[in-house]
Amino acid sequence: MITLITELSETIGFWTFTVEEDGKVIHWRPGFRTREHAESVGDMWIRHHLGGITLEEAEWEAKQRKADDDAEA
Repeated sequence: MITLITELSETIGFWTFTVEEDGKVIHWRPGFRTREHAESVGDMWIRHHLGGITLEEAEWEAKQRKADDDAEA
């Protein structure tokens, strides 16, 4: 499972994001002034480098597939 973690680093005074895969850190980046910016850049990193989608997108796709399957039945 891929996890995006954002947190405020008290030592540097900026937000950071960490990308973990199966509990191992695979990317870390500091320097964001807001949590939202860190989350946005972290999401883009995951999409670009890992081909990932958000949980909301995955749930929507699953609902669409179910609706399509139900319509065919």
